[in-house]
Amino acid sequence: MKEEKRLESIVVKVADFGEADKIVTLLTLDEGKRVIKIRGVRKATSKLRYAAQPFLHATYILSPTKANYVLVGCDTIDRFAAISQNLGAYYVAALTCEVACDLSAEDFPDEELYRFILSTLKILNAGEVDDYPYFALKFLVDALMVAGHGLNEDYKETDEYFSYENGGIVPQKTPYSMRLAPSTSRALKALLSGGKADREAYPALFDLLAGYFNVNVQKKLHSHEEIVKMMDLL
Repeated sequence: MKEEKRLESIVVKVADFGEADKIVTLLTLDEGKRVIKIRGVRKATSKLRYAAQPFLHATYILSPTKANYVLVGCDTIDRFAAISQNLGAYYVAALTCEVACDLSAEDFPDEELYRFILSTLKILNAGEVDDYPYFALKFLVDALMVAGHGLNEDYKETDEYFSYENGGIVPQKTPYSMRLAPSTSRALKALLSGGKADREAYPALFDLLAGYFNVNVQKKLHSHEEIVKMMDLL
């Protein structure tokens, strides 16, 4: 007989299902990614409507059924309410959660990834970020490192090729590499060294990192496209 579960989790994806249900993807501390259906949660009378809110950090209480588990309770830890009130924070949080979905797997707990995603949401909620697109770029670099696909930081200032297979900046052309425009090369090196990149180069950096993510994680990112579109407002 299955026992009731209490899973510390972050809501990283929410989708409507049927007339009143939602499918909620959780990044859990102890079990990796978990996808659950919350029945009737879109009804105004539902007592668990808050449990399907994006970015929610909570303990989810699941009761066993013959097939799987059903949600019976949710103890909120942090709603991260300030994120939804700040356009820049919201878009970067959406990217954060998309990356969390892509890097996690069911029945494969990853405490380092969980803590990384949680700390990122806490920073965004605090509203202390002064350049949200740059923060998103740095987040992508750090996320790739957490996933074991960190970019090469052992490069020379004269190196100007970017390899999708060999970890970033390389000295000469290789298969699946491209020559970087001088402005993009300078911006990427600044980003990797912790310096400030030229804002005009941000779109090119997002394209590079999203392409590298796609090749190495085998997942295509989408949320960064909205950040690029909204850059003038962020």
